Amino acid sequence: MMSSKNFGQSGTTMHFKHHQLLPVRTLSTPRNATKASIAPMIRLPRRITRLYSSLRSKSSLPIAPYRSSKRTSPIAKPEKPTTEPPPRQSTWASRILDPSRSALNLLYGTAKFLLPLFLLTHLAWHYLFEIVSPFGASMLPTLYLSGQWVVLSKWYRRGRGAEVGDIVSISHPFILHEGAIKRVIGMPGDFVLAGTPGMSGVMVKVPKGHCWLAGDNQEWSRDSRYYGAVPLALVRGKVVWRFAPRRERVWFKNPLKKVEEAEEIG
Repeated sequence: MMSSKNFGQSGTTMHFKHHQLLPVRTLSTPRNATKASIAPMIRLPRRITRLYSSLRSKSSLPIAPYRSSKRTSPIAKPEKPTTEPPPRQSTWASRILDPSRSALNLLYGTAKFLLPLFLLTHLAWHYLFEIVSPFGASMLPTLYLSGQWVVLSKWYRRGRGAEVGDIVSISHPFILHEGAIKRVIGMPGDFVLAGTPGMSGVMVKVPKGHCWLAGDNQEWSRDSRYYGAVPLALVRGKVVWRFAPRRERVWFKNPLKKVEEAEEIG
């Protein structure tokens, strides 16, 4: 059984339970103190709204709404204008490697780029020039055994414009897919020595559409003395320049001179 009794206005109340006193003290605040503590909480939003109104009148910029939970500036920063970079010019690589293209379009774009390149390379290699590396001792001392690179002019292809004394490259008449570099000894209608000089005195006439070839080092050369006159159709080009090794670069010129020029010099 419980009973309570109030003693005066001190705010102390005594509770009786089983004849035991349990003091419980309650806090009481005067009315003036309550108003004084609540006043700053009421005035704070008013001051902020006055600040907003004063800033709004001075600036035409939009003002962000006030949020007490976040520390943000009441003035919103102006957004920077987004300027997109100018579009890049498309190249053949970007067009071919574009991931949005299908496999068929990718194949078509690749073929469209590689086909003209292949055709230009083919035309230049077969009708303008060719680079080869001679091998063997048949053209010593003009050409070395190996380790050099020479340029063939395809203007003299099929013997067109070739003269006696020129160094030409031919497709071997008896060995398939092999070539040889020899010097022109006779053209169609010329009479040449069929054998090695000093060993044979037999003269032959070069037939029409053929040429007679021999190596500068005849002791180690297999040429027209063994397989006869060579068709002009097998002539691949004329050796015009040795560009490697670098210290041995040289332009090959015909060492022979025409009879008219020799008589004028004499």
